[in-house]
Amino acid sequence: MKKIPILICLAIVVVGGVLYGNLRKEAGEKQTLQQNLVKVIESKQSSKEVVAIDFNQITSFSWDKLYIFTPYTSEAVINKQLGFRWSKAGILKYSDSFDLIVFVKGEKVVQYVKLPRTNGQFIVDNKNEFAPDEKVEFKLD
Repeated sequence: MKKIPILICLAIVVVGGVLYGNLRKEAGEKQTLQQNLVKVIESKQSSKEVVAIDFNQITSFSWDKLYIFTPYTSEAVINKQLGFRWSKAGILKYSDSFDLIVFVKGEKVVQYVKLPRTNGQFIVDNKNEFAPDEKVEFKLD
């Protein structure tokens, strides 16, 4: 009889540990992606006013589409552009300090990163959706 509560507690600890490990891994991947992107931008700052960024070179995961959303983009606009509801789509609504870069595979966000606009901004006048083989223009400040 006493074995059942012990097994339940053990299962909860194991599942909790796995979930915590996955969250830490995802946070580490996001931080690495943001650091790599900033390094690419900083390395090109002395070269030109507008540079092309190849996201395939700085990502370590598989993705089908990349979306760039600029400040104050609403949750509804983000969800419509993605083609599905994303629980974190509202993070830009009241912010003007960063661009949101969202990587999608199929119908799922596989990674996203908030890039501070202190180094410059993405040029997404007519297009904010990109395939893995496309480069994205970034205007340096």
